[in-house]
Amino acid sequence: MKEQTNLLDGIDYEAALNDDVERAESIELDQDKKTVAEERIKSRIVEPFDIFGDHTITGAQTATRDMFPWAIWDYAEDAAKRPGLNTGPIAAGCLIAVAGAIREGWRIQPKINDTEWLEPPVLWFGITGSSGAKKSSVLTAAMKPLKLIEKEMTKDIEEDQKIYLEEKAKHNELMKAWRKECAQILKDGGSKDDLPPLPVAPKPFNYQRYIVQDTTTEALLRVCADNPAGVVQERDELTEWIASFDAYSAGSGGRDRAVYLGAWNSSSVTKDRASDDKGPLVVSNFGVSIVGGIQDDIIEKDFSKSKHDGFLARFLFAKAEILKGQDCAPNAEKAKTYFDLIGKIAALNVLSSKGPGIVKMSPEAAAIREDIEALSIALNEHPSIKKGLSDHINKWPGIFSRLCLIFHMIKCVDKNKDPKTTLVQEDTAKRAYDLLTKYFLPEAARIYNDVMKGGDEQEQHARWIAGHIIAHKMEKISVYEIRRAFKSIASDDWALKKATASLELMAWITPDKKKDGKEYDRSDFSKMKWRINPRVHIMFKDQAIKEEERRRKAVEKIQSGSDALNKLKSF
Repeated sequence: MKEQTNLLDGIDYEAALNDDVERAESIELDQDKKTVAEERIKSRIVEPFDIFGDHTITGAQTATRDMFPWAIWDYAEDAAKRPGLNTGPIAAGCLIAVAGAIREGWRIQPKINDTEWLEPPVLWFGITGSSGAKKSSVLTAAMKPLKLIEKEMTKDIEEDQKIYLEEKAKHNELMKAWRKECAQILKDGGSKDDLPPLPVAPKPFNYQRYIVQDTTTEALLRVCADNPAGVVQERDELTEWIASFDAYSAGSGGRDRAVYLGAWNSSSVTKDRASDDKGPLVVSNFGVSIVGGIQDDIIEKDFSKSKHDGFLARFLFAKAEILKGQDCAPNAEKAKTYFDLIGKIAALNVLSSKGPGIVKMSPEAAAIREDIEALSIALNEHPSIKKGLSDHINKWPGIFSRLCLIFHMIKCVDKNKDPKTTLVQEDTAKRAYDLLTKYFLPEAARIYNDVMKGGDEQEQHARWIAGHIIAHKMEKISVYEIRRAFKSIASDDWALKKATASLELMAWITPDKKKDGKEYDRSDFSKMKWRINPRVHIMFKDQAIKEEERRRKAVEKIQSGSDALNKLKSF
């Protein structure tokens, strides 16, 4: 049999493409009006954190061509034109397709000397955005070459299955005759040594899979047992998929979640099968990449209470934006370049059967991995990083390494080099660094800090108190005053302590001192008082106006409701 170097060689790309017809303003101080004394005071004041400001940390999510391999970017840019989408989500989805094309055995060793830490080519990716953002078009464009590979491999499936079923039927007849013959030999006084050999069973029918869609974890384990290279789980809506966890066992999703956490690490799995006589189901490499769409309102509704779950923290997010679509023909040349890339990677790994392929970092690439690890630690100390986002950032060293592996495989195929004997270069690691920090981080911050903010009561409470401070131009504040103003948590000392602790950390308030110069005893929390950082009234002057207006309207609404109730009572 002739060895293939591209599993999509000879595909009509134009015909394949035609299947997809649907698809903070800083405030400048007037220094001339400041006295020397005021300047000295200001020099000792810490800048307060902008609790009302931009929660995306690094600005809006923006993809650029240098963040992705050119073959992927050019294809994604062309594919995004017709349905009217931004390029980034399609390009990111194409990385999941590459991960799915990489065959069994490939791993990256993130550290130069540590041979025990290995990361597989598995990524989880969620396409965010409102309803109607054409997230399905992202999946269609990105996953097309993997589906074409499956189509090529299964074109003879009916004939192969027919042959297998015929051989199985013959084997069943042979087994009946064998059992009958054995029983007669033993009946005539023969021993086990006299028994004839067991008929050889036909090899189970199987074909290579790359993508699965609507499946249970039980079925997924069986698919991966037959496909040790792993698969891509593609879902139009991730919410429906997660909601289906344990649907057939009246569970709460915990068991299925645990199964998928094993799939993230490409673990080996042995599952006992009580219902048949074939023995345990052994999955040598249970690796599953995931890609699918999810709406912002669904994230807020269904995931806010579980944002600290390490399951969601493994996802990378990209927001699909609705743009004006174009009536233009697909660029077959750009599609061919991308499809060839996927086909060559799949073929490369099919031919690599001499043990695992361990990809190693160059010293320069390893240094960038150390930078990403240091950055993840530093970001976790920043007051804007909430628990859910910090869980995600803690996964960065591993995710970064997996991106390096994917980019490295693409580069080696393009340059016709052996991925195992070629070190991951500095430019490859730099691209993974930029993609993670400049593209994926802003959307992760938006999801955890903005969309899912309803689950972070501590931040909500601190922001309310901060708004109260600037709206009333306060110089000092006490627990007594907070309780009078913030009725909903007036009796909740724990919530008050957490909120005021956050404001202290953000340099909004500082513990005040008694007349005798001693600080208030925190153990007697009800008597605590704080001084307000005077900078908040300068930095957030515009916000103060908004807060005053918002609170005024809130009072008017309450009064309007009271008037309406009084009117009803008068009837």
